[in-house]
Amino acid sequence: MQDIFVCPNGMMRDNWKKAFPKALVTSSPKTIPVSEPVLFWVHANANNKAWLDEVMAELKQRFKGFKFVVLANTPN
Repeated sequence: MQDIFVCPNGMMRDNWKKAFPKALVTSSPKTIPVSEPVLFWVHANANNKAWLDEVMAELKQRFKGFKFVVLANTPN
């Protein structure tokens, strides 16, 4: 299973790449090529709700049946 991290923050994307060198790390789901089962890791913060809504809508539309984990700095 492939891990794909979707994160708007450049510094966090670098951290995900270091922690998961085989994973794809991106800020936009529009550039994701997928041909195998995927687990999406989406990093969300309170200050980027509009980005999260847009990304989740795109992911749900393009990748029906795939699994998503939403990560937050301050969960609520």
